[in-house]
Amino acid sequence: MPLFVAMILVMTGCWSRIEVNDISIVTAMAIDKQKDGNIQIALQIPIPSRLSSSGSAGNGGGGTENSPSALLVSEKGSTIMDAYRRLEEKLSRRVFFSQLRFVIIGEQAARDGIQPLLDFFVRGNTSRPRSYILFSEGQGVDMLKLSSALERYSTEVIREEEKLGTGVQVMQSEFVDMLSSKGMAAVAAKVMKRKPDPSDHRGPDSNPNNKDTPAIAGTAVIREGKLAGWLNEEETRGLLWMKDKLKKAVITADVPNERGGGKISVQIIKGRTKLKALLQGYNVKFVATVRTKCELLENSSKLDASNPQDLRYMGTLLEKDLEKRIQDTVDQAQKLKADIFGFGNMLYQSHPSVWNGHFKDEWASRFSQLEILTDTQVTIVRTGLTNKSIHIE
Repeated sequence: MPLFVAMILVMTGCWSRIEVNDISIVTAMAIDKQKDGNIQIALQIPIPSRLSSSGSAGNGGGGTENSPSALLVSEKGSTIMDAYRRLEEKLSRRVFFSQLRFVIIGEQAARDGIQPLLDFFVRGNTSRPRSYILFSEGQGVDMLKLSSALERYSTEVIREEEKLGTGVQVMQSEFVDMLSSKGMAAVAAKVMKRKPDPSDHRGPDSNPNNKDTPAIAGTAVIREGKLAGWLNEEETRGLLWMKDKLKKAVITADVPNERGGGKISVQIIKGRTKLKALLQGYNVKFVATVRTKCELLENSSKLDASNPQDLRYMGTLLEKDLEKRIQDTVDQAQKLKADIFGFGNMLYQSHPSVWNGHFKDEWASRFSQLEILTDTQVTIVRTGLTNKSIHIE
């Protein structure tokens, strides 16, 4: 008898298990603010039966022609939770956020204040700290409606662009830390519609659902919990330089006509940026020291890479171009009165008493007039298979 009871207990199984067929796995979420003040949320849910490798990628991966590989559902409410509960009623399966990759916040919602929006993620069981935060011009839901000729749905397009490292990459946990840090404005990637290339002659079947595709282009600047403005792509690279987070970059400089004209392009091999605060009394300025090593990719000028003087002159031209990129970013940040570099936080950590007594309450205005110096050094360590450029007589 005891053996029979033991066998029954072993064979009971997992009564609380959740089957894959009973859940809707969310890969992306968009949050928008409507004109009437209501919040709209939209979820992108891949359809497993249509994610096979067969079929046209532009038509949604697998399945029949023109069948989407992801479901897009949306609902409105007075709060995110209110809209979420209404949305749940539309679905026959339990919503699952463990694979959430991106949260896209629309422009109007961001300008009205993002703290109430993020509270839904930080407080509830939907929290996934490693999901990326993005902002969009216009409605965030419009980004989830786009398609691609190469990827199965819009989330995969954004994911592949994130891997390239050309824009800022900010996870949910990092974004919350920036918002709560003293003397620092938060930043996140901006996603927008990319118009089709007029030179693309693949035909209408290459992208039948929508000719526009999502693209990461620029940066959203958040000051005091609200969207303050944008950085363009060039200014975004300057930000990455300053924050020592640039993974991949190409620098191109023009050679003056008096030195023969032409252009030179290099690819970054290794870079390092250090920020330092110089405090004299209650006057402060910051110095950004940038050191980088690169490889010469293209030389259409008459400069000879085998000549040490010409090689050093190339480095000087590249240094000036890099300094301009950084200065353009600094100018835009000071125009927005947003310390996206974290200078204030650096000052708070190194001189807390000075910060609390003289900078804390007026840092935005002080930052807009701050002196920020750059010290750049670009060294070309590789010149490729040939040192001289090709000239046809």
